[in-house]
Amino acid sequence: MGADKYALVTIIIDDVELLPFEIVLIVDKFVGEIRIEGRKVRLPGLIIGSGTMDRYGIILDYSLIRVLGIF
Repeated sequence: MGADKYALVTIIIDDVELLPFEIVLIVDKFVGEIRIEGRKVRLPGLIIGSGTMDRYGIILDYSLIRVLGIF
């Protein structure tokens, strides 16, 4: 499934504006929940790509994440 449309947005975190704008892809028919081995799993409403994370220096702290399984 591809992106249905795109938008130019300004990202502001803690009153800091990141670059003039960022291009975001919008998917209207994005699945919000799936079932894995009988268990419901909610999918995120927002996905940030690794390129965007690199550009803004976003780092994930895996010490706060608990892995429930690998599928």
